[in-house]
Amino acid sequence: MRQLIKKYFEPDYMRRAKLILFLIPVLLILFIPTAFSQSGPGGVGNSTTNRLWLKSDQGVLNTVLNPANDGQNVAQWNDFSGNNNNVVQGTNALRPVYRANIINSLPALQFNNDFLDAPALGIAGTGGFSVITVFRATSYTAGGTSDGSGDYIIDRFPEENNLTSLKFASTNKYFFQKRDNDGGGLGGPISTTNVNTASFQLIDYMRDRGVDYRLYLNGTMENSVGDADGDLTPPIPRIGRHAVNATSGLKGYITEVIFYNYRINNAQINIINSYLAAKYGLTISNDRYSYDAVHKYAVAGIGQVDASNIHNDAMSDNILRVNSPSALDNGDYLLFGHDNGSVAAWTTTEAPNAGTNISRLAREWRFDETDGGSANGVGTIKVIINTSTFPAVPVGYTKYALMVDADGDFSTGAKVYELYSPGSDQYYEISGLDLSDGDFVAVAAVRPTVNFLAAASARSESLSPAMLPVRLNYIPRNLLIVDFATADGTAVAPGDYTAFSDTVAFQPGNSFAHIEINVINDVIPEGDETFTVTLLNPPAGINLGTITVHTYTILDCTVLPTAYNVGASASSYCAGAPGVDITLSDSDIGFSYQLKKDGVNEGAALPGTGSALTWSSMTSGTYTVVATNDVSLCINNMTGSQVITENPLQQITRQIHIAGQLSEVQLQVRLPVIA
Repeated sequence: MRQLIKKYFEPDYMRRAKLILFLIPVLLILFIPTAFSQSGPGGVGNSTTNRLWLKSDQGVLNTVLNPANDGQNVAQWNDFSGNNNNVVQGTNALRPVYRANIINSLPALQFNNDFLDAPALGIAGTGGFSVITVFRATSYTAGGTSDGSGDYIIDRFPEENNLTSLKFASTNKYFFQKRDNDGGGLGGPISTTNVNTASFQLIDYMRDRGVDYRLYLNGTMENSVGDADGDLTPPIPRIGRHAVNATSGLKGYITEVIFYNYRINNAQINIINSYLAAKYGLTISNDRYSYDAVHKYAVAGIGQVDASNIHNDAMSDNILRVNSPSALDNGDYLLFGHDNGSVAAWTTTEAPNAGTNISRLAREWRFDETDGGSANGVGTIKVIINTSTFPAVPVGYTKYALMVDADGDFSTGAKVYELYSPGSDQYYEISGLDLSDGDFVAVAAVRPTVNFLAAASARSESLSPAMLPVRLNYIPRNLLIVDFATADGTAVAPGDYTAFSDTVAFQPGNSFAHIEINVINDVIPEGDETFTVTLLNPPAGINLGTITVHTYTILDCTVLPTAYNVGASASSYCAGAPGVDITLSDSDIGFSYQLKKDGVNEGAALPGTGSALTWSSMTSGTYTVVATNDVSLCINNMTGSQVITENPLQQITRQIHIAGQLSEVQLQVRLPVIA
């Protein structure tokens, strides 16, 4: 009863306050794209699922907590998962050493029974987990599979029952050593491949609770063992050495260590491994990215192995995010990495239109699309750009755009797509984008302008309407309308052209439009004449460019091509025959003669020869000829037309009696009936 009284008599302000508290997390989910976006390694995971991310090219600090230089001891290795799980070593004698230019021009941490300790990662023992690392052992001592001997790459601290360790065992193998919280289930999967001390290795090891424990080496699953264990809470990681054995540590290098609080799926394994292979120049069996010669940085991607192993949302370097694939099927992947170009300043280098009214960031991404067999790749995608780290755009540049180019030179051939911010914040996006394998992508800032494509053009008065191309300097996402008006020059409406004040419309997804003006072919000798068309009143936020007036010249056509007669060798032909010849009684040099069948061009135009022309073997249809002056482009229809028909074959049956031993035979003879 008290609860009912409280419910119905609670003050309004308290109910409103509770509603606001309820809505806050909902709104965060809806309107903060990176709060739960896939911003972890390879674009897999976020701060909730990716519990630790150590990478040797960033966040490695020396004894005074400044960025380490070559040969300095490492006191702290910062975590990039977003959880601040930095690993540390307080004793100088036990600190690994920072070494520059060890693998693919990148640094590594050198261990020699040294180690770094992490805080508790907060991974529950009731589910699965995944650990990925890139390392090289220059030498090693192997232990057993059920003991604490041998060198450890990753162990735990303090020493306790639960184990999720990686070590060398059984003389020359890699071993994922596991044991649950109660001390049961000691064992784990061991590699079939021997330890390699000559190069860096990529190992993934993981637990799928209730299914199995797995060990992958360079993209290939080496072994698995079934999981009948109880809870296994991953202990606090010790990176580089056994918990207590001072000489049971790695002798070699580590470049990357990644922990997840779940068993990453098979598509995610392929994507994360591809990110690491591109970064460190590794050869792996499941590589899905081939543009790592230049665009090897922050590779991320989406893909699908099957309906249970999908990854459809990924972010590279907390800037470029891809999701919402329209046709993701088994075997499809779309991965992307960048060239490490600057995002600190806007530049006009390799920008469209020589950088006029558009600037770009130097960084570019390249996309690698793998089709699994459906012939449509991943389909269309949504691209989201986080602009929070970008410099201020130049004054007057009011739109962000995504540039897509096939050859990487954005100065020519690039498509410039308008980006918009659905939340009016730092996130800008485009949906329904269809990229091709190998496409390059960069971010631009645009001063929106509308222009004529050229300041002037000219055509024969016999060619109407006049088509005047108008261009936006980006591809709009919504309909955009601009006014225009004609004005007399030496050409005067309505005798020479049709005066017009109207609008030109740019359709969504199209940066070009045409203004059409009707030109009058008056056959009056008056010389070439001009009129102008002016762009007016662009929408708010759109600027008129430098070419807002177009001068159109009407080329006088007082001397038209001579009208010769169109003829034919016959008016019909028999089915199966080659057809008939169409003729023109004469022709003039400097003119072209186009044969038309039913109003459509039939083959290429013939040049005038000063004598009759013939088009051979023409089939049924109505034929006309149009002549064009090759210089003035004046046209004229030739006199007459020819209608050609096809006569079908008739069947005539005759009986022929053949004496002798043969029976009576009937022969059917098909004879044409001539009209």
